[in-house]
Amino acid sequence: MGQTTMGCWVLGAVLTLGCQAESPVVGESTTGFEADTESEPAFAGTASIVLERVEGDTCIPYDLSFEESTSMVPCVVFETLLDPAPGACSCSPALGRLTVDPDVAPVVRRELETAGKCNAGAGTPDCDELCMCEILQASGETLQDCQTESEYSDTQGFCVIDPAQGQGNPDLVSDCPLSSKKLLRLGMAEAAPDTALHLLCLPQVVGYEDVRELGEPCTPSVEGDPSFPGFTLGSVSVETRAPDCASDVCLVHNFQGRVSCPYGQTEDEALNSPACFASGTDLPVQTDVAPQLQTRPPELASICSCRCDGPDPGEPYCECPETMECAPLIQDLGLGSGGPAGSYCVPRGSLIAETGQSGPLCDASEGNCGSTL
Repeated sequence: MGQTTMGCWVLGAVLTLGCQAESPVVGESTTGFEADTESEPAFAGTASIVLERVEGDTCIPYDLSFEESTSMVPCVVFETLLDPAPGACSCSPALGRLTVDPDVAPVVRRELETAGKCNAGAGTPDCDELCMCEILQASGETLQDCQTESEYSDTQGFCVIDPAQGQGNPDLVSDCPLSSKKLLRLGMAEAAPDTALHLLCLPQVVGYEDVRELGEPCTPSVEGDPSFPGFTLGSVSVETRAPDCASDVCLVHNFQGRVSCPYGQTEDEALNSPACFASGTDLPVQTDVAPQLQTRPPELASICSCRCDGPDPGEPYCECPETMECAPLIQDLGLGSGGPAGSYCVPRGSLIAETGQSGPLCDASEGNCGSTL
């Protein structure tokens, strides 16, 4: 199955800050953490995770590894009471709840703070005082019922359904889009207005031999979406948790089209004879796609990178190798620490001011742009 892990994207040109998903997805580098029960899968040793706010049963775009003997996934679901009554915080196993690992809780708190749910002045709670519990994952017969039965009423466990991996009933994901034929099924009542739910997962990653170093071209994960039309000149996009890159960052700066389809396709081709396919899959791209510019190939404009400078002197920054330079690409919008603003390592001579933003296009009849990555 193709790798379609969705990372967090920042489109610098139009100042659209966030991620290209209906729910917010936040990338966090970690030193590794483990669940605190034998029944929960461990996250030890992971370099990146996906955190997504959910409201209920949710279609998810990233691929997960199912444990062969249990069909469980490396995910946890957190429930946060934003305005608990005094003494109301109880993470009781009898209610299918566990106390959240103290090493993991800050990841969720940071997302809630960014969303203005805490530490946002009068009327909002202190982030450190929020009541947070972990919801157990279904197992055994309960898990089987969650993955296969149309009526599922268990309130003490969640499951993930992915028919493409032989996990669950395909009818249960029939309403999910083609790029997200996987379903988080909570099996619990809809969250109260003062409750936030988060799904935290360790997606599948590409094999070690496929991981690319700084300056090497990368294929953005968003290209696993068949509805994505491609990038446009004048935009700068940053993907964190990029599975292609050892640095976890795939930078697309002033690039045209899709990395995975150098020659693009017309609207007629999209409807009748697709020439572009979602990266790593056989799903045809459903829209027209502009061909790449020969002067701005992926080797220059879609590369594994890292943030080499930024507005916060306390943030960790990388050092660019000799073949690259540190270029200011995303302006500081006053979002505070942890944001994407700053400079990134790019190949020397790759800035659009040096290559220009016009010139010959990739032409399939001439085969002048090679193949996909």
